[in-house]
Amino acid sequence: MSQDMIDGEPPLVAGDRPEISIVIPVYNSEPTARELCGRLHDTLTRMRVSHEILFVDDGSRDGSLAVLVEEARRNPAIRVVKLIRNFGQHQAITAGLSLSRGRWAVVMDDDLQYPPEELARLYGKALEGFDDVHGIRERRNDGLGRRAVSKIAHLLMSLLFGQGRPDSISAFRIMSRRLVDDYLRLHERHTYVAALIAWLGFPHASVPVRHDPRRAGRSGYTFRKLLTIWLDIAFGFSDRPLRLATWVGCTFSVLALIVAARAVFVYFTAEQPVVGYTSLIASQLLASGITMIFLGVIGEYVARIHREVKGRPFFIVDREASYPPLVPPESRPLDEPARS
Repeated sequence: MSQDMIDGEPPLVAGDRPEISIVIPVYNSEPTARELCGRLHDTLTRMRVSHEILFVDDGSRDGSLAVLVEEARRNPAIRVVKLIRNFGQHQAITAGLSLSRGRWAVVMDDDLQYPPEELARLYGKALEGFDDVHGIRERRNDGLGRRAVSKIAHLLMSLLFGQGRPDSISAFRIMSRRLVDDYLRLHERHTYVAALIAWLGFPHASVPVRHDPRRAGRSGYTFRKLLTIWLDIAFGFSDRPLRLATWVGCTFSVLALIVAARAVFVYFTAEQPVVGYTSLIASQLLASGITMIFLGVIGEYVARIHREVKGRPFFIVDREASYPPLVPPESRPLDEPARS
């Protein structure tokens, strides 16, 4: 993903290459922000590893940014990246990964459902030789609706990547620097992080982790946002919907030929052929409905092509509102391409 907005390289409090970078997308998480910072600090101190913590504020409307900036002033390991507006969780994750410099990068949510204390399990497993280690919830503490949504996403991932990767949809994971670098070279602007990481195919593993109830508020994923994610997975990583349209078209063409042959046979053999206006209208409506559905499928692909061709930034960082402020990119000739 080419990041034209992120060309400056701000100084790191843990040296040029800390051991671990923690990337956390933030959206309206004021109630949990202080506790999250404290528990992360205690966990990483016990682990005795150099680290940086990057909070990416994705256009929060509450006091999350002010709380995080206050915490960053107290703890030099914390850095706050402010996006100019709400771009979405996966865009925020990518923004944080593009600014991270750790040998390992951890991605986690801001709601404390994945306890920061479980981070040591992921890190220990990664040191066994895996580039991608994700947490598997021992017992989910989500509502019935959210569990159903997750199962649909798991099913889509299974269909696209086989039975070996359906659990990799987890939002709590640790990745090696080489995996992160290759992920950032991808160019999709409307994407799903877990699906792209699964597509890269690096050695992966999973570990069981605790999953706590949500501490405050509720998930920001409305049905509309979840539907967008499903469509991004279905149309962004597979051409199977187009192949399905071809097979359905062929199937109904064969059925139409059979019905036409039967109608000709009945016309010449029956004493009084049945008119059948109802069946005629029903078949026309069915054929028209199927045609419109698959025109919509083609439209989904065309819309995504249109978005990619426009080449708009995946996200835009508010450099001055970030803490510490991000260094702007050096001026370059107009004909020199932006660095990826």
